[in-house]
Amino acid sequence: FLPMAVVNPTYPAWEKDARDMIAAGFVGFEMAPIYHGYSLAPEMLYDEYHAKHRAKWVFDLAEELDVPVRICSGFERVTILAK
Repeated sequence: FLPMAVVNPTYPAWEKDARDMIAAGFVGFEMAPIYHGYSLAPEMLYDEYHAKHRAKWVFDLAEELDVPVRICSGFERVTILAK
């Protein structure tokens, strides 16, 4: 297993935390836009804010640090019932 650092580019200190996690041994970044409440796609035809600013910041840092980015497209809820 290879540890991926989950980054949330809507969090103000995400870049510092992301750099610290890579320095600590994480091998790449994981983005969870649905979970963290942001979009990778423009919300309107000419609105490129989400796609360009949220994702691009992470992609630029990943390129600088030469690490991969994984994008999580959803979560599955699992319920475990105790006996």
